[in-house]
Amino acid sequence: MRILIVEDDLDVAEMISECLQIEADVAVRIVGDAAAALNACPEFRPDVILLDLGLPDVSGSKITAQLMTFCPTARIIILSGYDPGRDGDRPPPEFVRLIKPVDFDVLHHHVFAAGIGRLQA
Repeated sequence: MRILIVEDDLDVAEMISECLQIEADVAVRIVGDAAAALNACPEFRPDVILLDLGLPDVSGSKITAQLMTFCPTARIIILSGYDPGRDGDRPPPEFVRLIKPVDFDVLHHHVFAAGIGRLQA
C-alpha cells in the first residue's frame, strides 16, 4: 500500500509515517504543501492520502477535487489539527475527517479498512 502524507509539520508527518510503516508492504511519502502533493500523485500513485487542511500554500480542502483527478483510486482522509468546519474551510462531506492528535488505532482503522476514505456512490 502506498500512503501519501500531506502535512506541513514534519515531526507530525514522520510520527504518522513510522506508525503506519509498522504494517508490511507499506510505502509512505511525505510532502509539506499542496503543490508538492499534486506533483507527487501521478508518479507515486498513492492508495491513501492523509491530507492536512492547514497547508502553507493552499488549504487542503481546496485541492481535494484536484487530488481526486490526479489520483482517482486514492482514498482521501482529512487529518487536521482543527475542526474542518471552522472558518468555512469545509472539505467535501464524503471524506473521513480525523482531528489531530488522532488515536493511532482510529487512524490505522481508517487507513487500512477497505472502502473507507471516499464514499462509494
